[in-house]
Amino acid sequence: MRIGTYLAEKHGLDVTLIDYPDGFMATNLRSEKVTILPYSDEGATHVPADAIIVLQAMNPWSIFPGLSVCRETRLIFWNCLPFNLVPALPGLREISYRTPALLMASLSTLLAGRRKTNRQLVEAMHGRHSIFFMDEENVGAVRRFLKARVDDPVFLPIPVADPDLSVVRQARDLHHGALRVVWVGRIADFKHHILVRAMLDLDDYSRQSKQAVELTIVGSGAFAARVADQGSELEFVDLTLINNVPPDQLDAFLTDRADIVMAMGTAALDGARLGIPTILLDPSYGPVSPAYLYRWLFQESGFTLGRILFDPASYPGGTPLTDMLSDFTADSQRLSQLSLTYVATNHALPKVATKLVYFAERATYKWGDLVDSGANRRDWIYRAFTFARNLVGRGR
Repeated sequence: MRIGTYLAEKHGLDVTLIDYPDGFMATNLRSEKVTILPYSDEGATHVPADAIIVLQAMNPWSIFPGLSVCRETRLIFWNCLPFNLVPALPGLREISYRTPALLMASLSTLLAGRRKTNRQLVEAMHGRHSIFFMDEENVGAVRRFLKARVDDPVFLPIPVADPDLSVVRQARDLHHGALRVVWVGRIADFKHHILVRAMLDLDDYSRQSKQAVELTIVGSGAFAARVADQGSELEFVDLTLINNVPPDQLDAFLTDRADIVMAMGTAALDGARLGIPTILLDPSYGPVSPAYLYRWLFQESGFTLGRILFDPASYPGGTPLTDMLSDFTADSQRLSQLSLTYVATNHALPKVATKLVYFAERATYKWGDLVDSGANRRDWIYRAFTFARNLVGRGR
């Protein structure tokens, strides 16, 4: 929505967003220059032949069934989650993604056919300049789990509005007030474990330092109740849970309520672009050990907005949270400027939008190529799982 609005309003491109009538983009789009095309799984949403359709990369058999796409329409995958193209055993997705040995075993046996298909798809799209990766973590996943050959990958980072580098964020006297930390983001399967770890570490920091801490969690999702239960056990942190902040109010909310943002993905950029020092958190499908260390967003490389955690041996390097917060207390303005500069250099919307247009003009993979490859056909194991699940449902 962000990048489409920018391209339509600043570059005059013909941009259409496809979304469910009650979807996020359909309900939050504010530009009259962008068209919303309503989507239904049971309908036939027609994509023009002369268009370029950009989808978040996904197992191709799961591409939205209500799309009606011409063979000549060019197709681009934007890989924005490391496991977008890594298949997992149906019904065992979460445990597979937190257990690399199990995932690799399934990819070498029951899912060997799908793994080969997705590897060939990635290599074909890469060879025709039609798959973009948001960061090096996403490239690493297709190399490691699909064994795909992706030389000289195309990086298209996640964009946010151009930060104002003239912003000078005033330091607060924490001797007479609480340290205000804000989390923003969906509370999904791969996000809630690291959020719980951060909550526990903030509670421990407050206990040791005698520094009052106010933690505001903005987000909803299937795991929100678990986070709320964990929050009720915090002894020193003052916790506030907020279901949602409208996108057009988020800047003001963060500016007013956050000394530090802790987040992953786009939410981390939303904080840093305002000059709020942002601690980058990492996705995990299992509990995160107390051995986990933290780092500022601007300390990352390869446009990375979170690295998949499997076990302590896989954790990226970092610094104990206590030391991070001591650095903030000593020199918050320096951290603020480093955050602004990092976002302006790597994720500013005008730069990313220009890259997208340049890359899209070179993309030559077509929808017909996908159909001819057979990659969008569902494998037997997924058909069997769906049949069994429906059969059990009818039995109930």
